[in-house]
Amino acid sequence: LFLASGLWGARRLLTSKKYQFGGRIVGANSKIGHLMRTGVSVKPTKFESLDTIIVGGGISGLSAAWWFRKQGFENFTLFEMDTESGGNSSSGSNQVSGYPWGAHYLPVPSKEAVHVRDFLEEIGAITGYEKGLPVFNEYYLCADSNERLFFQGEWQDGLVPQHGIQASDKAQYEEFFGFVKDLKTKHGKDQKPAFAIPVAFSSQDQEFLKLDQITMADYMKSRGWTSEYLNWYVNYCCRDDFGMPHNKVSAWAGITRILLRF
Repeated sequence: LFLASGLWGARRLLTSKKYQFGGRIVGANSKIGHLMRTGVSVKPTKFESLDTIIVGGGISGLSAAWWFRKQGFENFTLFEMDTESGGNSSSGSNQVSGYPWGAHYLPVPSKEAVHVRDFLEEIGAITGYEKGLPVFNEYYLCADSNERLFFQGEWQDGLVPQHGIQASDKAQYEEFFGFVKDLKTKHGKDQKPAFAIPVAFSSQDQEFLKLDQITMADYMKSRGWTSEYLNWYVNYCCRDDFGMPHNKVSAWAGITRILLRF
């Protein structure tokens, strides 16, 4: 009876009316972007003398402009080829809510990210501090996503494959994530954290800097972390943040990405 009803439901689903969903691709204007390749025929009609020019109105350019003005420096101009600034930090809105086009959240800033905290205070996202830790306006907070993975025929919580794996895979999981956990509190001989954002606040010890000379895939192989499933997860992390597989991303960058979300 249950099998028959299930088949009936599946048939209804497959033969039900198809709905058309509208939509469009948003983002950078390719026609404007191609002007860099084809050239601009319009001749300049105005000349100005400026101390500083900021090229590009993405998050980096906007941050530079924000910092200049905080310091009382106004003799600069920001150039953006598109019709609006924002780049990967652009957003839009509809009748329901606002929504991001690119970067859609900001990890809780570390104590080293003093300028990020300054900005969050300025826009009201940080309302104060308790015991040295920022107090956030909950309106700005985004809850951790409840990620699920369809693996070996069933759904599981989290993105690290768990069901039906070998004991050797589990042992490598434990070693790898234990290694990552230890790095969160590790400091170099210069007393700086091993990995920090902004990068300038990271330790300059060769022990850590040499990780930028080897790919994440090769580093994992050198440590004996050869589990197919562990490598799939790390590769996913690199593709998610950098748009490249872990055999193209440095071990330093790959570890930093995992640390920020661990």
